[in-house]
Amino acid sequence: MIARRAVLAGLGSLALSALVAAPGALAQSYPTRPVQLIVPWAAGGGSDTVARIIAAGLEKELGQPVNVVNRTGGNGMTGHSAIATATLDGYTLGLATSEIASYKVLGLGDITPESFDLISRVTTIPAGITVKADGPYKTAQDVLDALKKAKKDELSASGTGTGGAWHLAVAGLNKALGLPADHVKYVPSQGGAPALNELAAGGCPSWLFLRSRPRRSPKAAG
Repeated sequence: MIARRAVLAGLGSLALSALVAAPGALAQSYPTRPVQLIVPWAAGGGSDTVARIIAAGLEKELGQPVNVVNRTGGNGMTGHSAIATATLDGYTLGLATSEIASYKVLGLGDITPESFDLISRVTTIPAGITVKADGPYKTAQDVLDALKKAKKDELSASGTGTGGAWHLAVAGLNKALGLPADHVKYVPSQGGAPALNELAAGGCPSWLFLRSRPRRSPKAAG
């Protein structure tokens, strides 16, 4: 039988949330079939990249395929809910992100850190400023100077859903500059990769605050 639900812990901070078997179950031949690793954000972003590295290592240790499953939507609530409510059979792992600490406070759902048993932090991903290569900003200071001069909602940013780690990071940056927390227009996304694609396509024209490494078209400022 399965004794408890747990997560590999730790964006911003990433945690691995797993469904862990009781000692009696572990004594059996486990696993005997593929394992799934749920990621609450879109493929190609920071959490997805980390999950795929973990999955590759787990496959070698477990001797079974570990399939990364991206369950996006609801500012990450869809994927985190899938982790929290998965069948307790030891064949579902989850990569929880720091948003689990804010969902209930923001009224987005009942998911909290107590919804999981955190196994371990797996990584901490620092945020950065990413801009289009052909845009007006060449350094981080250029962005900060533009922020101070801009009117409310004149500049925009993205990176996660509303209330997510990178939304809070943008708000914190505004506050650090002596500006209102909502000075920048925040455009919700399903993760760093979709936000980056939107920036490259011109959908978030001002600048992008996100966690993952930039791809070829945009470039990191500062």
